[in-house]
Amino acid sequence: MKKLIVAVALLAICLSASPVRAQEARSASEPTTVHPIEVARLFGLQYDVPVAYLVATMQCESNLSNSAKGDLRNGKYMANGIAQFWEDTFNKFKAEAGLETLQYYSMIDQINLMAFAFSRGYDSHWTCAKQVLRKV
Repeated sequence: MKKLIVAVALLAICLSASPVRAQEARSASEPTTVHPIEVARLFGLQYDVPVAYLVATMQCESNLSNSAKGDLRNGKYMANGIAQFWEDTFNKFKAEAGLETLQYYSMIDQINLMAFAFSRGYDSHWTCAKQVLRKV
């Protein structure tokens, strides 16, 4: 039931301004346009994490772009997506959350998992989270 509520809520925000296009979201199964701030609101509420903190961190990490890449190591970008997860970290957190169906390159799934991680006190995994907290 909870997944249905989230799905309906995501569909309701599809017409938001400045949307992220489907190729930057998850796949054909995600809505064609989704605004990352609206997704952050949903998961911020779900995990009791301040939305402004999530959004400011994602703004710093990726400029709210799901196609962002970072942390270049030996010619390979280690961090990908709106939340700039390293794939190993994403997989570790999704296992802990019991959310095995989450997809690494999905904008919605990255925001979901970032909110989960912040709710568990794992925000120290993001350099930008530390910077955002210093500005507050």
